[in-house]
Amino acid sequence: MKKIGQHIIFLMLTLAISNSCFGQHQNAVWCFGDSIQIKFDSTISITKNAGPNAMECSSSISDKQGNLLFYVGGVDQGSNKGKIWNSSHLLMQNGDSIALNASSTNGVIIIPFPNDSNKYYVVSHTFYNSLYSMYYLLYNIVDMSQNNGLGKVISKNQYLTTDSVTEKLALVRHGNGKDWWLIYHAISGDVFYVSLIDSSGIHL
Repeated sequence: MKKIGQHIIFLMLTLAISNSCFGQHQNAVWCFGDSIQIKFDSTISITKNAGPNAMECSSSISDKQGNLLFYVGGVDQGSNKGKIWNSSHLLMQNGDSIALNASSTNGVIIIPFPNDSNKYYVVSHTFYNSLYSMYYLLYNIVDMSQNNGLGKVISKNQYLTTDSVTEKLALVRHGNGKDWWLIYHAISGDVFYVSLIDSSGIHL
């Protein structure tokens, strides 16, 4: 994990906005809000068949052809525990009790493994002690080779950092076209953190 200046972060985020993180159609289907699914294809289709009631914290990912793989959301009221749903809009195996911050505008992000097309990190922002404003990042691992392609959560609620950070997560493709940069901000001050995600894992 590196601490870098605000001017570098501004440049990186500007570049990220102008270039989509996902090169094919991995962001083609969005599941969010009150059970809404939107698919961006040659036309835009909207259906109300998704699993969660996720007013703020949600994230979705599709395969390179634009077919929905899974999504995250649906925080239970007052629990800060959400769910991971499969492409059939059913709870993924072991996808319950995912640590999420119910009131976070960008508090969960899905990251493909650089070296395994079947596996994904689900990084989430949640509170450890809301009284003292301590908010941590955790990660989960989804293996889409399980359950005939419907997936399984094989690792759940592992601590990524115990530094208190905000809910503003951003993901940028590495210049090598394979790895990722995960960017997040300290809960106070002007400190940004950048974590490299490569074939050996997440580097803090």
